[in-house]
Amino acid sequence: MSEETIQTLRILVQSTAVLLIVLDPFGLLPLVVAVTGKMSNKQRQRMLTRAVLIAFALLLVFAFAGTLILSLFKITLEDLKVGGGLLLLVIALSIVVGGHSQSEPTPDVNAGIVPIASPLLVGPGSIATAVVIVGHHGPFIAALAVTIAFFLTWLVLRATSLIYRVLGVSGSDAIARIMGVLLAAYAVGLIREGIVDVVRAVSKTM
Repeated sequence: MSEETIQTLRILVQSTAVLLIVLDPFGLLPLVVAVTGKMSNKQRQRMLTRAVLIAFALLLVFAFAGTLILSLFKITLEDLKVGGGLLLLVIALSIVVGGHSQSEPTPDVNAGIVPIASPLLVGPGSIATAVVIVGHHGPFIAALAVTIAFFLTWLVLRATSLIYRVLGVSGSDAIARIMGVLLAAYAVGLIREGIVDVVRAVSKTM
C-alpha cells in the first residue's frame, strides 16, 4: 500500500470520526426514544430508515452547496440554531404533556422524520463540519465520510427498538416524558447558542 493511499485512508477515518462525533448517534438515542414513542416497532424502523436517508441526502447537498443555499435564502447557521431549537421545543412540550402509548401506534410514520433528520442529525454543527471537510479534503473524501458516518448512525439508531422491548409500554412512556424534558433543555440550549452568536456577530459590526 502506497504512502498516498495510507494518507488518504487516514484522512477518511479522521473525517468520518469527526462527523460521528458531531452527529452523536448514541447521544441521540434518548431523544429518538422520546420522538418515536407512539410508533410500533415496524413503523419505527421504517421511519428511522427514511429519516437517516433524508438526513444523508440533505447533508450531502449542504456539504457541496451549503454556503450557496444559505446565502440564497439569506439564512445563517445562527438562524438554523434558533429555528431548529424552536421546532424541537414544540415537539418536546407535546411529548411531556401528551406522553406516549405504544398500544395506539400512530399511522403516520412520517411524523418523526423532520425532527430526527433535521435538526437532530442535520443541524448547524453537521452542516458546518461537512462544508469544512469538502473545503479541506475535497468532495470525494467528504462524500465517503458522510456515507460511512450515516451508515453507522443508522445502525446505532436501530437500537431504539431494543430499548422499547426492554422497558415495555409503561417504562417507555415514563422514559419518553423524561427524555422530553431533556429534549426541551437541548432545544433551549440550541436557541440560546443561536441568540448569543447573533449578538456576537452584531457587536463585531458595531
